[in-house]
Amino acid sequence: MLATLGQKLDLLLRLKLEVELGPRVAGKSMAEINIEGAIIVDEIREVINANIATFKTTLVPPTRTA
Repeated sequence: MLATLGQKLDLLLRLKLEVELGPRVAGKSMAEINIEGAIIVDEIREVINANIATFKTTLVPPTRTA
């Protein structure tokens, strides 16, 4: 399951960079390109963190205290 999650997140990263990076950086300076790249990485990080949180809650159900 963890391998599948890793593969999906890797695919997400590659597709997002291929699809979005080109149009977002066309005609921009290197400083602007770095900013756009950082924004895309932050967006990807949010998705990854959400997936990890979901995976953790599925993997380890909350314990009940009596």
